[in-house]
Amino acid sequence: MKWEYLVTVDDGNISELGIQGWELVSVAQKNNEMKLYFKRPVQSLSVRITSEQRKAVFKDFLEGAE
Repeated sequence: MKWEYLVTVDDGNISELGIQGWELVSVAQKNNEMKLYFKRPVQSLSVRITSEQRKAVFKDFLEGAE
């Protein structure tokens, strides 16, 4: 299995990251700054394309409602 990784210092959106499939795997503190390390499985090409298409259609739908 292949993984993609995310490193952030913002802990205010942990729930949103979890919804997006990110798993917190480590926390490190250096000079009063916390770094949060996340991983999630890399999506297959077909899943990525479908997700991108869905986002584009939804964006078009919202823009048309204005």
